[in-house]
Amino acid sequence: MKIKIAIAEDHEKTRMALTRFLHAEDDFTVVLQACNGLELLEKLRLVRPDIILMDIRMPLMDGFEATGQILPLYPEIKIIAFSQYDIEENIVDMYLLGVKSFIGRKTLQTNF
Repeated sequence: MKIKIAIAEDHEKTRMALTRFLHAEDDFTVVLQACNGLELLEKLRLVRPDIILMDIRMPLMDGFEATGQILPLYPEIKIIAFSQYDIEENIVDMYLLGVKSFIGRKTLQTNF
């Protein structure tokens, strides 16, 4: 069984690149894409992913607000935050909201 992933990212090229990357893996399938937290919340009524890759900075509803609303409604969904703004305050705030992991620019630079 494939792990169902949702991507919330306001930059379309980044969202498409993540989708292509994940679809190339046998264990993952992207079942939902959203350009902001508000769109993500609307789409979660119809599709339930196992994991959400959540950008922090998005228009209309950012990753902080979206995470704060999603986890009480869907506690079974795991959220992984990602952002180029991997300052300590963002990481701590997202962990306090209940995210399971954080991927940032520094994280990616040290892994490659």
